[in-house]
Amino acid sequence: MKEAVEVIIVMVLAAAFSQSAWAGRPCETEGPGVTPQGAVEMAIGTEYASGAVVGKSFEAGINFAYGLAENVEVDVCAHGIVYSSTEGDETSGLEDGGFFAKWRFFGSDESDSAAAVFGAVSMPTGDENEGLGCGTHDGSLGLTYSQALGGGVTTYVNGVYSAAQHGNGCVTLGVALEKEMSEKVVLVCEYVTDKGTGGGKDEDSDRVLAGAVINATEKLAVDVGLKWGLDNRTADITVITGITYAF
Repeated sequence: MKEAVEVIIVMVLAAAFSQSAWAGRPCETEGPGVTPQGAVEMAIGTEYASGAVVGKSFEAGINFAYGLAENVEVDVCAHGIVYSSTEGDETSGLEDGGFFAKWRFFGSDESDSAAAVFGAVSMPTGDENEGLGCGTHDGSLGLTYSQALGGGVTTYVNGVYSAAQHGNGCVTLGVALEKEMSEKVVLVCEYVTDKGTGGGKDEDSDRVLAGAVINATEKLAVDVGLKWGLDNRTADITVITGITYAF
């Protein structure tokens, strides 16, 4: 169980830390966009998950992103379980947080294509005895690429390798599409798969998501999404909501 918690936490850090650029929230797939130099962005998100195997849970998190340089972003994140119930066992509390950094080495916000590398390190802030953390500093490293396809459609592809101090690592592959419906509304969808390096099928998971981003103002965006699990390790359905504000 502890090994599974470690891999899941690192995947969350790698895939969902930076919400400053699409494909960001509500997708897991990371995009190559970065927070503008000198700017700060705050993202607050919630997830309600329900499944026959994983039970029910409600989680909330907050992420701060800072534009360290023209093409460099750094983030810090904290999140916790407000409520979780699995087979009669209930828990709540602060989960592992961590730090994230991304460097866009190709392209810009205005270019049709862009690429970036990113990494994350988890901090053992959660109680591992309660299943809220792994008690170690685990890490991940990823590569992401975006390509405009025309007609307001952009595709994002990324791969992430997550390493746990105890247990097996994990390779995560994500593909996302976004469609600009108007200046304020963007529709998104994605497919994400995890492959454990231990070779066991019980380490693998797959999921799909559909959602929307509403750019309410120049500084405020609201996102919603529905995620469907395609295996027993992932919740049958997850409802995702969030807001992102640029200071």
